[in-house]
Amino acid sequence: MAALPPAADGPDAVEIREVWAGNLEEEFAVIREVIDEYPYVGMLRLSGIDFDRFAAEGVDSTRFAELMMSSGVVLNDNIQWVTFHSGHDFGYVLRLLTGREMPNTLAEFLKLTKIFFPVLYDIKQLMKYCDGLYGGLNKLGELLKVERVGTSHQAGSDSLLTLRCFLKVKNLYLKESVKLYDGLLYGLIPGEGVIKHASPPI
Repeated sequence: MAALPPAADGPDAVEIREVWAGNLEEEFAVIREVIDEYPYVGMLRLSGIDFDRFAAEGVDSTRFAELMMSSGVVLNDNIQWVTFHSGHDFGYVLRLLTGREMPNTLAEFLKLTKIFFPVLYDIKQLMKYCDGLYGGLNKLGELLKVERVGTSHQAGSDSLLTLRCFLKVKNLYLKESVKLYDGLLYGLIPGEGVIKHASPPI
């Protein structure tokens, strides 16, 4: 995830402030228990994620939530959150921030998401409305000719690629209509209808 404050150079300028990953010991303890059953975790290890180090030096989840709440990046409609297929990530972060179980309904979850993350774009969802865009984040980067910096499946590299892809999708396909897709998380849209696809200029 990447958090974007408005830039000083105008509404179309971008200033990147924070790109981070929370290495939370409680969650990694659960992951370590089931690591052999889930290939995704093995893929993270191959990408350089050191679960043992995170167990020893990781950020306490309560402290992480306190820092997020006091930082000004949540509950702030001047911050734009840009993600790629991150509905579950927001569920996890909301659970940390509220200290509660997730709401019982999708409508309640989306309402809570809108409160904490008032301006939120999920590129995986945006791709559905853009001719010729498909696949995962790496494929999207290839299609848009956006070069990755760093290693795949590392928070900083993935976040930067996500942001750069978002800016290309916005500028080439959606322009001002991008605002129509604020708050739409891929796979979590009740009663989603058909929306006209956008094509980049030739």
